[in-house]
Amino acid sequence: MEGLQQGLYGFKAAEILETINKRIEKLLDRHHQIGHAYFIHKKENTIIDSFYKNIIPLLQEYFFGDYGRIGLVLGAGFVRKIEHDSVFANFEHIDYSQFEEKESYEIINHKGNAENFGNAIKLLMNKK
Repeated sequence: MEGLQQGLYGFKAAEILETINKRIEKLLDRHHQIGHAYFIHKKENTIIDSFYKNIIPLLQEYFFGDYGRIGLVLGAGFVRKIEHDSVFANFEHIDYSQFEEKESYEIINHKGNAENFGNAIKLLMNKK
C-alpha cells in the first residue's frame, strides 16, 4: 500500500497495521479492522500520537474495556496487569478468594518516550 512503506521502529507501517488487523479479525471480525489512515505517511514521532489518540481508544471501544483482549492485540509493551494486594485479613475458616478483585489491566503510557514506544512495537510484532 502506498504511504505505508515507511519504516517505524524497524518495521514497515504496513506490517504493523497487518499484524494488528489479523489479531482484531481473530478476536472480533474483519469489519472492525483498523484503517490505514492512522498509519499513512506517519513518522516515528507522529505514530505515537496516533496510537494514543486513535488506535487505543478504538480498541477500548471495540472490546468494551476488556484490556485482556486489547493486550492480545497490542502485547505486553502496551498493556500490563495491575497487581492488587489482598484487602482481607487472613482467616482460615472461609475461602475469601471468591471476593478477591478480578484481574485488571492498564495501558502503558509511552508518550514522550520514543525508545520505550519502539520497544513496545517490537513486542507487538513478537520480535523481542
